Amino acid sequence: MPKDKRLVICKAILDQVKKAAAAKAAKGGASSSSTTATQQQLSSSAAAAEAMPMTLTFVLPAKALPQDDLFRTKRFQLPHPTFVQNGRHTAVIVPEALVHDVRKVNNRHKFCDAVVPAEAICAPGADAAKRAVQVAGAFARFVVDERVAKVLPASITAAVSKGGKEMCVMKQAEPGQELVLELSLACRGAPVTIASSGACTVRIGHGNMTAGELCENAKAFIATVRASFPHVYKPIAEFKLVSPVTEPIRLVEAHILRS
Repeated sequence: MPKDKRLVICKAILDQVKKAAAAKAAKGGASSSSTTATQQQLSSSAAAAEAMPMTLTFVLPAKALPQDDLFRTKRFQLPHPTFVQNGRHTAVIVPEALVHDVRKVNNRHKFCDAVVPAEAICAPGADAAKRAVQVAGAFARFVVDERVAKVLPASITAAVSKGGKEMCVMKQAEPGQELVLELSLACRGAPVTIASSGACTVRIGHGNMTAGELCENAKAFIATVRASFPHVYKPIAEFKLVSPVTEPIRLVEAHILRS
Protein backbone atom coordinates (compact mmCIF):
# COMPACT_ATOMS: atom_id res chain seq x y z
CA MET A 1 0.00 0.00 0.00
CA PRO A 2 1.60 3.33 -1.04
CA LYS A 3 2.51 5.74 1.73
CA ASP A 4 0.84 9.13 2.02
CA LYS A 5 3.49 11.55 0.74
CA ARG A 6 2.11 14.28 2.99
CA LEU A 7 2.70 12.07 6.03
CA VAL A 8 6.25 11.28 4.86
CA ILE A 9 7.00 15.00 4.48
CA CYS A 10 5.59 15.80 7.92
CA LYS A 11 7.71 13.07 9.50
CA ALA A 12 10.87 14.26 7.74
CA ILE A 13 10.35 17.87 8.86
CA LEU A 14 9.54 16.88 12.44
CA ASP A 15 12.63 14.67 12.59
CA GLN A 16 14.77 17.68 11.68
CA VAL A 17 12.97 19.90 14.18
CA LYS A 18 13.48 17.38 16.97
CA LYS A 19 17.17 16.95 16.10
CA ALA A 20 17.63 20.72 16.26
CA ALA A 21 15.77 20.82 19.59
CA ALA A 22 17.93 18.00 20.99
CA ALA A 23 21.10 19.79 19.90
CA LYS A 24 19.91 22.98 21.57
CA ALA A 25 19.12 21.10 24.79
CA ALA A 26 22.50 19.32 24.76
CA LYS A 27 24.33 22.61 24.26
CA GLY A 28 22.57 24.26 27.17
CA GLY A 29 22.48 21.25 29.52
CA ALA A 30 24.92 19.54 31.82
CA SER A 31 27.58 17.22 30.47
CA SER A 32 26.94 14.62 33.18
CA SER A 33 25.90 11.16 32.01
CA SER A 34 23.76 10.47 35.09
CA THR A 35 20.17 9.31 34.71
CA THR A 36 18.89 12.58 36.17
CA ALA A 37 20.94 14.65 33.73
CA THR A 38 19.69 12.53 30.82
CA GLN A 39 16.08 12.98 31.90
CA GLN A 40 16.59 16.73 32.22
CA GLN A 41 18.10 16.86 28.74
CA LEU A 42 15.17 14.91 27.27
CA SER A 43 12.73 17.25 29.00
CA SER A 44 14.61 20.29 27.69
CA SER A 45 14.65 18.79 24.21
CA ALA A 46 10.89 18.24 24.27
CA ALA A 47 10.32 21.78 25.53
CA ALA A 48 12.52 23.21 22.77
CA ALA A 49 10.55 21.26 20.15
CA GLU A 50 7.23 22.35 21.64
CA ALA A 51 8.33 25.98 21.29
CA MET A 52 8.83 25.63 17.52
CA PRO A 53 5.66 26.47 15.56
CA MET A 54 4.75 24.40 12.51
CA THR A 55 2.91 26.44 9.90
CA LEU A 56 1.31 26.16 6.49
CA THR A 57 1.93 28.95 4.03
CA PHE A 58 0.22 29.75 0.75
CA VAL A 59 -0.05 32.75 -1.54
CA LEU A 60 -3.17 34.47 -2.81
CA PRO A 61 -2.96 36.73 -5.90
CA ALA A 62 -3.83 40.36 -5.18
CA LYS A 63 -7.13 40.09 -7.05
CA ALA A 64 -8.08 37.02 -5.01
CA LEU A 65 -7.46 38.51 -1.55
CA PRO A 66 -10.71 38.14 0.43
CA GLN A 67 -12.42 41.49 0.91
CA ASP A 68 -14.87 40.25 3.54
CA ASP A 69 -13.96 39.60 7.17
CA LEU A 70 -15.29 36.04 7.26
CA PHE A 71 -12.09 34.36 6.06
CA ARG A 72 -9.83 36.88 7.76
CA THR A 73 -11.46 36.38 11.16
CA LYS A 74 -12.24 32.67 10.87
CA ARG A 75 -10.58 30.47 13.50
CA PHE A 76 -10.23 27.06 11.88
CA GLN A 77 -10.94 24.07 14.10
CA LEU A 78 -8.28 21.37 13.73
CA PRO A 79 -8.31 17.77 15.03
CA HIS A 80 -5.31 18.28 17.33
CA PRO A 81 -4.28 21.27 19.52
CA THR A 82 -1.70 23.47 17.84
CA PHE A 83 -0.21 24.54 21.17
CA VAL A 84 1.06 22.23 23.87
CA GLN A 85 -0.59 22.31 27.30
CA ASN A 86 2.36 22.25 29.66
CA GLY A 87 1.28 24.47 32.56
CA ARG A 88 2.99 27.56 31.23
CA HIS A 89 1.64 28.18 27.77
CA THR A 90 -1.90 29.57 27.52
CA ALA A 91 -3.58 31.83 30.08
CA VAL A 92 -7.20 32.90 29.71
CA ILE A 93 -7.93 36.36 31.18
CA VAL A 94 -11.59 37.04 31.92
CA PRO A 95 -13.67 39.18 34.30
CA GLU A 96 -13.92 37.86 37.86
CA ALA A 97 -17.61 37.08 37.39
CA LEU A 98 -16.77 34.56 34.66
CA VAL A 99 -13.76 32.88 36.28
CA HIS A 100 -15.68 30.10 38.03
CA ASP A 101 -17.51 29.09 34.84
CA VAL A 102 -14.37 29.22 32.70
CA ARG A 103 -12.47 27.05 35.18
CA LYS A 104 -15.34 24.58 35.23
CA VAL A 105 -15.29 24.34 31.42
CA ASN A 106 -11.51 24.08 31.39
CA ASN A 107 -11.47 21.25 33.93
CA ARG A 108 -13.53 19.23 31.46
CA HIS A 109 -12.05 20.28 28.11
CA LYS A 110 -8.46 21.32 28.99
CA PHE A 111 -8.47 24.42 26.78
CA CYS A 112 -5.79 26.35 28.69
CA ASP A 113 -3.17 26.15 31.41
CA ALA A 114 -4.52 28.87 33.71
CA VAL A 115 -7.52 31.14 34.19
CA VAL A 116 -6.63 34.62 35.44
CA PRO A 117 -9.18 37.08 36.90
CA ALA A 118 -8.80 40.36 35.04
CA GLU A 119 -9.29 42.39 38.21
CA ALA A 120 -6.22 40.73 39.77
CA ILE A 121 -3.87 42.17 37.16
CA CYS A 122 -5.70 45.22 35.79
CA ALA A 123 -6.56 47.02 39.02
CA PRO A 124 -4.56 50.10 40.03
CA GLY A 125 -1.73 49.60 42.47
CA ALA A 126 1.65 47.93 42.87
CA ASP A 127 0.27 44.50 43.82
CA ALA A 128 -1.78 44.16 40.62
CA ALA A 129 1.15 45.43 38.55
CA LYS A 130 3.44 42.83 40.15
CA ARG A 131 0.96 40.04 39.41
CA ALA A 132 0.66 41.25 35.80
CA VAL A 133 4.43 41.05 35.37
CA GLN A 134 4.40 37.50 36.73
CA VAL A 135 1.61 36.47 34.33
CA ALA A 136 3.39 38.15 31.39
CA GLY A 137 6.55 36.19 32.14
CA ALA A 138 4.92 32.86 32.95
CA PHE A 139 2.87 32.31 29.79
CA ALA A 140 3.51 32.37 26.05
CA ARG A 141 -0.05 33.02 24.89
CA PHE A 142 -2.94 35.06 26.26
CA VAL A 143 -6.62 34.55 25.43
CA VAL A 144 -8.37 37.73 26.55
CA ASP A 145 -12.07 38.50 26.92
CA GLU A 146 -12.94 41.43 24.65
CA ARG A 147 -14.18 43.39 27.68
CA VAL A 148 -10.68 43.19 29.14
CA ALA A 149 -8.54 43.68 26.03
CA LYS A 150 -8.55 47.48 26.16
CA VAL A 151 -7.47 47.68 29.81
CA LEU A 152 -4.68 45.11 29.86
CA PRO A 153 -1.59 46.20 31.81
CA ALA A 154 1.42 47.40 29.84
CA SER A 155 3.55 44.44 30.96
CA ILE A 156 1.32 42.02 29.04
CA THR A 157 0.83 44.16 25.92
CA ALA A 158 4.60 44.77 25.80
CA ALA A 159 5.29 41.04 26.12
CA VAL A 160 3.05 40.48 23.09
CA SER A 161 4.38 43.33 20.94
CA LYS A 162 8.07 43.00 21.78
CA GLY A 163 8.55 39.60 23.38
CA GLY A 164 7.26 37.38 20.62
CA LYS A 165 4.27 36.21 22.65
CA GLU A 166 0.76 35.84 21.26
CA MET A 167 -2.63 37.24 22.17
CA CYS A 168 -6.12 36.28 21.00
CA VAL A 169 -9.20 38.35 21.83
CA MET A 170 -12.18 36.16 22.73
CA LYS A 171 -15.74 37.27 22.05
CA GLN A 172 -17.78 38.12 25.11
CA ALA A 173 -19.64 35.00 26.16
CA GLU A 174 -21.96 34.00 28.96
CA PRO A 175 -21.96 30.68 30.86
CA GLY A 176 -23.31 27.74 28.89
CA GLN A 177 -22.64 26.22 25.48
CA GLU A 178 -21.76 29.62 24.05
CA LEU A 179 -18.87 29.88 26.51
CA VAL A 180 -17.60 26.41 25.60
CA LEU A 181 -17.69 27.33 21.90
CA GLU A 182 -15.91 30.66 22.33
CA LEU A 183 -13.20 29.13 24.53
CA SER A 184 -12.68 26.36 21.99
CA LEU A 185 -12.40 28.82 19.11
CA ALA A 186 -10.10 31.19 20.99
CA CYS A 187 -7.82 28.58 22.60
CA ARG A 188 -7.69 25.97 19.84
CA GLY A 189 -8.84 27.72 16.70
CA ALA A 190 -6.22 28.49 14.05
CA PRO A 191 -6.49 31.96 12.45
CA VAL A 192 -4.93 32.82 9.09
CA THR A 193 -2.52 35.74 8.94
CA ILE A 194 -2.75 37.54 5.59
CA ALA A 195 0.02 39.91 4.51
CA SER A 196 -0.60 42.75 2.07
CA SER A 197 1.53 40.84 -0.45
CA GLY A 198 -0.95 37.96 -0.38
CA ALA A 199 1.29 35.63 1.64
CA CYS A 200 -0.85 33.68 4.11
CA THR A 201 0.25 31.75 7.18
CA VAL A 202 -1.64 29.48 9.56
CA ARG A 203 -0.23 27.62 12.53
CA ILE A 204 -1.08 23.91 12.41
CA GLY A 205 1.01 22.55 15.26
CA HIS A 206 4.30 22.44 17.15
CA GLY A 207 7.56 20.53 16.83
CA ASN A 208 6.79 17.87 19.43
CA MET A 209 3.68 16.52 17.71
CA THR A 210 3.57 13.21 15.91
CA ALA A 211 3.72 13.23 12.13
CA GLY A 212 0.21 11.79 12.01
CA GLU A 213 -1.22 14.60 14.14
CA LEU A 214 0.53 17.28 12.11
CA CYS A 215 -0.58 15.74 8.82
CA GLU A 216 -4.19 15.44 9.99
CA ASN A 217 -4.23 19.11 11.01
CA ALA A 218 -2.82 20.16 7.63
CA LYS A 219 -5.34 18.10 5.69
CA ALA A 220 -8.23 19.31 7.85
CA PHE A 221 -7.32 22.96 7.29
CA ILE A 222 -6.96 22.55 3.53
CA ALA A 223 -10.21 20.59 3.29
CA THR A 224 -12.08 23.29 5.21
CA VAL A 225 -10.74 26.06 2.98
CA ARG A 226 -11.69 24.08 -0.11
CA ALA A 227 -15.21 23.34 1.16
CA SER A 228 -16.10 26.60 2.93
CA PHE A 229 -14.11 29.17 0.95
CA PRO A 230 -13.93 27.91 -2.66
CA HIS A 231 -13.31 31.44 -3.95
CA VAL A 232 -10.19 31.59 -1.74
CA TYR A 233 -9.06 28.04 -2.48
CA LYS A 234 -9.37 28.20 -6.26
CA PRO A 235 -6.35 30.47 -7.02
CA ILE A 236 -4.01 28.76 -4.50
CA ALA A 237 -1.25 26.90 -6.32
CA GLU A 238 0.30 25.07 -3.37
CA PHE A 239 0.53 24.79 0.40
CA LYS A 240 4.00 24.68 1.97
CA LEU A 241 5.00 23.31 5.36
CA VAL A 242 7.33 25.58 7.31
CA SER A 243 9.32 25.22 10.53
CA PRO A 244 11.88 27.54 12.19
CA VAL A 245 14.77 25.21 11.27
CA THR A 246 13.89 23.99 7.77
CA GLU A 247 13.28 25.46 4.36
CA PRO A 248 9.63 25.66 3.22
CA ILE A 249 8.66 22.46 1.44
CA ARG A 250 5.63 21.82 -0.73
CA LEU A 251 3.12 19.70 1.14
CA VAL A 252 0.19 19.87 -1.27
CA GLU A 253 -0.32 21.07 -4.82
CA ALA A 254 -3.82 22.47 -4.53
CA HIS A 255 -4.94 21.56 -8.04
CA ILE A 256 -4.24 17.84 -7.44
CA LEU A 257 -5.47 17.71 -3.83
CA ARG A 258 -7.13 14.45 -2.88
CA SER A 259 -9.52 13.93 0.00
